[in-house]
This record gives sequence, structure tokens and C-alpha cells, in this order.
Amino acid sequence: MSVWFVTGASRGLGAEVTREALDRGHRVIATARDASAVLRAYPNAPDGLPAVDADVTEPEQLTAAVEAGLARFGRIDIVANNAGYGLGARSRKPPTER
Repeated sequence: MSVWFVTGASRGLGAEVTREALDRGHRVIATARDASAVLRAYPNAPDGLPAVDADVTEPEQLTAAVEAGLARFGRIDIVANNAGYGLGARSRKPPTER
């Protein structure tokens, strides 16, 4: 089985990727700004799911997370760099006035 490194694993798409990988028998290094959020998202987490603090805007935290994953599993096969945020805006004008 593969070893996955997933950023933003505590919610949204990152949580779904993590859940699917685990369901298929893969091991996942699950990162989030707060690793306890990962543990709350997976209360019955298997042994193959280490949760690691990693804010993707802090390179040293990402380096530490990768090193922790390598120390645990010896390799990383797949990276799902999912963490981030989005900005959106809605027009207040009706479609006919845009």
C-alpha cells in the first residue's frame, strides 16, 4: 500500500481524500494547522494515521511534518497538497446589469 501525505486533512476535500485513502488500506500522514482537529475528524483512527501540526505557510513546519512521516513510514509515495483558502465575491447587481 502507498503512503500519502495530505495537507488540510482535518476537513473538506483533505478529509475526504484522507478518509478514502484509509478506507482503501493506505497509510496517511495527515497534516493540519492543529493536529488535534485531525484526531477529532477520525476518532477511530487506525495506527496508519499519524496527525501532524503543519501550517502550509510555515516552511519549517512542513519540513518537520515530512520528516516525521519519513521517520514513521520510511517513504512518502503520494502528496495531496490540499490546504489553502479561497476568496470569493458576489455581484450585487442582477445578471442583466453586469
